[in-house]
Amino acid sequence: PIELGHTFCFSPWYLGRDPRCWGSCNDAQDYQEQALLASTFNPQRWLDDPLNGGAPTMFSWLPFGAGPRGCLGTRLGLTEVTLGISR
Repeated sequence: PIELGHTFCFSPWYLGRDPRCWGSCNDAQDYQEQALLASTFNPQRWLDDPLNGGAPTMFSWLPFGAGPRGCLGTRLGLTEVTLGISR
């Protein structure tokens, strides 16, 4: 728990590369292998699991933020990308 008066900071950049979320692969055993898998672009993750990309939670990838203060253009941005790819 975070105590009153302490500062908490998180990095969306690190969340998108966290080996605990993105490096999970049956073949990778050590942390360095997991970190390499996490930092590698693998579009197959999103084909297998379009909602979370294979991550344990939807908060493991935050391109638009999350919660009530998330980006208002999230749905528009994702729709535009989908339409652009489909053409």
